[in-house]
Amino acid sequence: MNKTLDCNIVKDLLPGYIDQLTSEETNRQIEEHLANCQDCRKEYEAMKTPETHVDQTRQINYLKKIRRIVVAVLGLAVLLSAAIVARVYWATTDSPSAYVYDVYEADGQLYVEAMPSDPSMAIRRLVMETQGDNVFLSLSVGQPLPFGNREAKWSIPQGTKTITLNNMTVYDNGTMVSRQAAMAYANKTLYVGNASDVSELLWQMGVHYEGFELHTEHEPYGMTVYVNRMPSEANAALALACINNLSYVTFNDRAKEASYDLSYFQETYHLDLKSLASTPSGIQKIIDVLE
Repeated sequence: MNKTLDCNIVKDLLPGYIDQLTSEETNRQIEEHLANCQDCRKEYEAMKTPETHVDQTRQINYLKKIRRIVVAVLGLAVLLSAAIVARVYWATTDSPSAYVYDVYEADGQLYVEAMPSDPSMAIRRLVMETQGDNVFLSLSVGQPLPFGNREAKWSIPQGTKTITLNNMTVYDNGTMVSRQAAMAYANKTLYVGNASDVSELLWQMGVHYEGFELHTEHEPYGMTVYVNRMPSEANAALALACINNLSYVTFNDRAKEASYDLSYFQETYHLDLKSLASTPSGIQKIIDVLE
């Protein structure tokens, strides 16, 4: 006997039919019903078609999302790379180790020249200000630009007494001040007990030490500096001159010691170190006499 399925049963069976989970006999009855029932046939079409559409829509949306993420990541990477390149390219320094300078007179005119210590770099900023008979110069060093300069040259006004370059006095009342003298003057300190100031002064003088001891329990105050290579007498004199309350200094290279005090330089070279340290030109005189 032929059995016919009513609409409610067919609608319940349609999901299994679409997924091919129903038997051949049930399939036959469902198909006969669909052929004769417009409502169920519409239900069947509505259940069958949207799944494919939804899957495709989801897949398209997923791909769009992935593409947006990839584009965002690539964009961020490009921005970060550009920022790093720009920072390196535009970064500058005014460290004294980044450039060398010379002060000289030619045809009655005073000049200051400076150039980068590294030939691949360039001068990136030049400023000159005059205050009375004092001239203040400043420069920075960085990567070369199309409009940059490989070196700097200033023509100094007549009657100038002092020239300061990036906070270092490089000319003092007729005396060209070397980098060593300028850095020693710039790093003068009042107290030998100030270990950080003493350390900076030794380093700027070119004394590469392993360590030092400060003798500040009682006067006269002194210090012992442990080194790999014995420094020159000029280094000892600069330490005594630029540390206001230092009376003696001893250098120790583990094999021998060399000790110096104020009286040694006074008696041997007729140098009053403390008085000379009051001016950059005085410190330059110490270096000129001892080197």
